[in-house]
Amino acid sequence: MDRQRPRSGHPGDCTCSCDGAAKKKRALLTAIASTLSGQGKLKLTNDWGLCALTWSFTDVFPDAEFSDFRERLRAEVGRRGLSEEMVSRSQFGPDEW
Repeated sequence: MDRQRPRSGHPGDCTCSCDGAAKKKRALLTAIASTLSGQGKLKLTNDWGLCALTWSFTDVFPDAEFSDFRERLRAEVGRRGLSEEMVSRSQFGPDEW
């Protein structure tokens, strides 16, 4: 899929590539969620980054405290017409997406 090419250093990069380490770093997850929860911030996230964040906060970090952010991610995925398969495949990185 050749939807928008992700920028290096995107929050999706961090959550996908460091999921094992990030599980121990609640502060990192909280910072990502709070940074991207601002008005219109998710609209600026490219498609792969959005899918990677959605996958990460749904499958890797399903903590109840992130349920509001997860709902915002899912809503933006739906608004863009991105599929569940795209969300799932994002875990393999942008080159395999």
